[in-house]
Amino acid sequence: MIQTTGATRSTRTAMEQRSWKRFVFAGLLAAAVLVLFLAPFLRYGAVVGEEFNPHRFQRRSYNYWEVPLIHVQITPLKRQNETNELETYLTQKKLTPVSGRSQSGWDLVTVRRADAAAAPGDALILCRYLDLKNSDGQFVWLEWTKANQGLAKVFWPTVAEAARSNMYVLTPDLFHLAQRSTDQVIDARNLKHQLAEHLAERYLEAALVQQQLNKHDRAIELFDIALRHNPALDGAKKGRRASLPLHSVKSGQSDVAR
Repeated sequence: MIQTTGATRSTRTAMEQRSWKRFVFAGLLAAAVLVLFLAPFLRYGAVVGEEFNPHRFQRRSYNYWEVPLIHVQITPLKRQNETNELETYLTQKKLTPVSGRSQSGWDLVTVRRADAAAAPGDALILCRYLDLKNSDGQFVWLEWTKANQGLAKVFWPTVAEAARSNMYVLTPDLFHLAQRSTDQVIDARNLKHQLAEHLAERYLEAALVQQQLNKHDRAIELFDIALRHNPALDGAKKGRRASLPLHSVKSGQSDVAR
């Protein structure tokens, strides 16, 4: 009887040991499967990018995780302020005054995904100039601004206007004109005239393209900017009058043709 009881206990102990081993094995197997399942997410699911707010001249980075290939976000969005020294200075000195759309107007600069190449946003065109440094590690256009305060008061508002109207493509020409103004010792009045003359034509060209695409709201917006720079620009006046009836019918808004 005693031997039978001991044998039973031994059998139970052996069974418990086998059950524990099976439990450990199952746990390890589940962990391995989980790692294999999560590996693509850890390798390809990270999304990292940067945005620029032209209304506040601020920058921020963002990151999150997503399901690879189908790009479904699975973690909360995290943001961090990345505004540089030049952008802070421009805001503090009110060279790029904050506009009314400051909270919502964030434009894409860059976005990076491991599983797909992503095109940068137009704001990258401007941000490359804002980030430009000299051999001493100083921001080139911050030093230019401090050394040419009269020119800066004329120059930076035109840069802000181009960015806020989503015409980042115009900014390289503006920086070229500003640099040339210092190289040729041009005063603020002449720089303002050159910028206005150049921008009026470029905004007119852009407006005519939008008009041909039947995007008359956008065309009128650009015609208006062109006319602010050159109120006598005949092409902008005619273009605006041509788009205005179509704009009014589409939006139900009234306006007065110039």
